[in-house]
Amino acid sequence: MNIVFTWNLGGNEAFLIGSFTKWSERLPMNKIGGNEFTLLKTLERGVHQYKFIVDGNWRFASDQPTMRDGQGNINNFIDTTHYASSSAPS
Repeated sequence: MNIVFTWNLGGNEAFLIGSFTKWSERLPMNKIGGNEFTLLKTLERGVHQYKFIVDGNWRFASDQPTMRDGQGNINNFIDTTHYASSSAPS
């Protein structure tokens, strides 16, 4: 399913990174306004943790759900386990 990730807390450059990239691949986000960046990403069903790298600093968005990982870091998360399919039934 396609998920739109948004960072709207400013910066000059923003990337998305998370459990869905094994915390290794930085996905560049598109700047669409003065303070807003977006990225459309296809995710499998499940719980996914993520962060934003903004101007070189790892950040979480305070306006999105958060959880602590096993090391005590605060990450954003999205649970797509029960998302309805966006395709119409045949």
